[in-house]
Amino acid sequence: SGVASFKCLLVTNAASGVMLTFASDGLAPATSSGINVGPDAANTLTMAQQPASTATAGAPFAPQPQVTVQDQYGNLVSDGTAVTATEKGGGSLNETTTPQTANTAGGVASFSGLYVTNAATVTLMFRANGHKLESGNIVVSAASASALAFGRQPSATKAGTVIKPVVTVGVQDKYGNTVTTDGSSVTIASSTTAFTGDSTLTMPAVSGVATFTALKPTTAGTGKTLLASSTGLALAMSGAFEITPAAASAVNVETKSDGSGSVVPAQNVEIGMTITVYAIARDRYGNFVTNVAAKAWSLQAKTGGVADGDLVAAGDLKSAVFTGHVLGTAAIRAISTGLSSTDSGTLTVIPNRSGTGIVASDDFN
Repeated sequence: SGVASFKCLLVTNAASGVMLTFASDGLAPATSSGINVGPDAANTLTMAQQPASTATAGAPFAPQPQVTVQDQYGNLVSDGTAVTATEKGGGSLNETTTPQTANTAGGVASFSGLYVTNAATVTLMFRANGHKLESGNIVVSAASASALAFGRQPSATKAGTVIKPVVTVGVQDKYGNTVTTDGSSVTIASSTTAFTGDSTLTMPAVSGVATFTALKPTTAGTGKTLLASSTGLALAMSGAFEITPAAASAVNVETKSDGSGSVVPAQNVEIGMTITVYAIARDRYGNFVTNVAAKAWSLQAKTGGVADGDLVAAGDLKSAVFTGHVLGTAAIRAISTGLSSTDSGTLTVIPNRSGTGIVASDDFN
């Protein structure tokens, strides 16, 4: 009947005024009226603009990413589709794990103000309508140095020996990233321990980390801490650690059995009065080791009527009692094999002025 009927004709380019031309041999061609072709349903995401390949922690990417939403034929789908962005590894984007969102305009979602705070190589993941797209790698550097932080914390050690594993202190930005380009000098100090003279307390940061290979604390006890400092950077306090005494090197005649006293000072002892003294072993740094059983107790530099019998050792030889019997002077010595000895101060026996007879004392204070 002179009519050609076409079926399933389609075009793939979304545009306005698309016209079809029909032709046949020997006949003049005919052109359809304009057809406005819209895009198909959103089918894929593409990068219109990659985020910057390098960035600084906390600073917005430059440039910011742009993502297109397209149908299966590559046409932009300009329907206000919401496109979300996250950091692929699960880290924070804009300091939150909540996805950041940009709506398409003309088929393009343009993000603004996106940044990350972790200094690492990261990628962004974009999602919309069940589709996803990964950006290229972004190498993020640390921000400017602002603080110190202990990396390898101090651990229990013996007085006078190097803390091992060795202590490290990092130079960090405000986000906790190590500033690998920083070479600041870092100094260790402590209000809870002294250090040996050959300790190295200041070290330069190498790739943002100062390593202390010669820290030798000397003050025994628990709850010891270190303080790290560097000009212009916030201080860092270490965790607590313990320092145990070194080997005993001396035995002192002291006032307390638990090491909390001191060498018995020179003093007067009235006739009839007693004082109790203790053999205290200490290491070379003066730390208390133990109340040791002395090999022998003796009186030194005796004068007047003071006699050896005025000093009586306890059965365990860890302490001794001196009694003033007769006017005179002496010092008390405790001897322990392999240890140097520090005598008491001079004890001077004087007349009893109280008239009360013998006055006993468990400890001398």
